[in-house]
Amino acid sequence: MAEGAQSATGASQKIADVNAAIDQVSSVIRNASEAAQRQSKEIDQLARTIQELDQLTQSNSDMVDAYTGAASGLRGESQRLAGLVTRFKLPERDARLAPMMNQPAPRQDEPWDDSRRQLPRSNANTGDS
Repeated sequence: MAEGAQSATGASQKIADVNAAIDQVSSVIRNASEAAQRQSKEIDQLARTIQELDQLTQSNSDMVDAYTGAASGLRGESQRLAGLVTRFKLPERDARLAPMMNQPAPRQDEPWDDSRRQLPRSNANTGDS
């Protein structure tokens, strides 16, 4: 009987060890499942963020296209107006404007410099206006 009691105690200990191992495995699986759920939510959020960035990029691209078209139209209009202005003849008394009209337009990448467009000063003592 002592042998049976000892055998039952040993079996009972093995069952307790198996239950402890099952609890550990269950805990590991539960933690892995929770981590996978968090990761899935983070991936969904990342996908939404990427979609928003894509929409913003497309919107910016459309805006650049619109501005490029507008700039091209303005460039053509300014060239047309420059052609019309060249038809005007300046009277002799306004000859001081001629140097300004013959100056090239600034390049697009060049900042505007008002000093290049200054009218020549007239001499007040000579009566020129």
